[in-house]
Amino acid sequence: MIMTTSFSFEKLLFDKKDQKALLEQWRTCAEYGMTTKDFCQKLANSQSSSVRKIGEAGLNAPGQGKTFTEVLEGWLSPVALSTLIIAEKNGQLRHGLDIALNELEGGQNVMMKLFAITAFPLLVFFGLGTLGVYISGEIIQTADLEGTMATTVRDFVSGPGLVFFTTLMALGAIISLVMPWWTGPARTMADNVWPFCDYRYGVAGNLLSTLGHLSEAGISLTGAIEEVRPHSNRYLRYHLEEVKTNLETESNPGRAFDTGLLLHDAQDNLNVVGDIAPLTTLLNKSAEQHKRHLQKKMATMSLIVPKVILLLAIALLISLVGSAMGALFISIQL
Repeated sequence: MIMTTSFSFEKLLFDKKDQKALLEQWRTCAEYGMTTKDFCQKLANSQSSSVRKIGEAGLNAPGQGKTFTEVLEGWLSPVALSTLIIAEKNGQLRHGLDIALNELEGGQNVMMKLFAITAFPLLVFFGLGTLGVYISGEIIQTADLEGTMATTVRDFVSGPGLVFFTTLMALGAIISLVMPWWTGPARTMADNVWPFCDYRYGVAGNLLSTLGHLSEAGISLTGAIEEVRPHSNRYLRYHLEEVKTNLETESNPGRAFDTGLLLHDAQDNLNVVGDIAPLTTLLNKSAEQHKRHLQKKMATMSLIVPKVILLLAIALLISLVGSAMGALFISIQL
């Protein structure tokens, strides 16, 4: 069941935090026996214009031949909405709410995490470098130190050094842009190199978690792939097509996922237990394995990388100011 979503600016601003708050409120009301109509009335009286619109749409839904879940299209993420609709059809709405909340709480945006780890240290690096060039330049100009080692160091940092730093930042931006779209044999090789491998593991973990949630809601693996595919980027669609093709001839879901996306250890585990373990358990455990791997790696990087960048920034400042002060000292001695 692939849905066509009607977008609006207000729906676009209804982020994951808002979606989780809505579903948690619905789950609580359902646990205490509140009917969907009463819940919609509660939403219609909300101070939030977005929530109020959802409540009003829910109250009008029966007259339009719809369920409340169906009017949430566009307000909830497509996969979370799919789990709700499927669970509701199977008479397991409360369970569907739990699954949808788990889906919204998941997700590992590797590139954003890498940006968060490096952004401030790189900003400090650039700032200290700029400060060092300025101080060095002032000393050189005031003490008439042109042609000394201090001038060479300053010119190198403000020239080739700045070009190298800018190129490195541009390369990082380009890599971030191409990661969701680049596929093919060259990408398969690149996926074994950082940061492509981390992006790959993040995508794999998110995919397995989402498929696990859909499976838990009662949908087949092929059906779950069809639900996820329209909302995936080109890179993930490439792997989903491979999995879907493998499922036509392969009964073991583990071997069907052997497309080069998963961690090698996780892939080996899936191959071994794919024939005997329940699909939902299989997917969720593999997703957790990817999550643990990335969390451990990101924790190590967040501990080491910022410190290394800051030490390099301090070394850069010292080299700029130190070379100028050294040249000044030598000129005084002469």
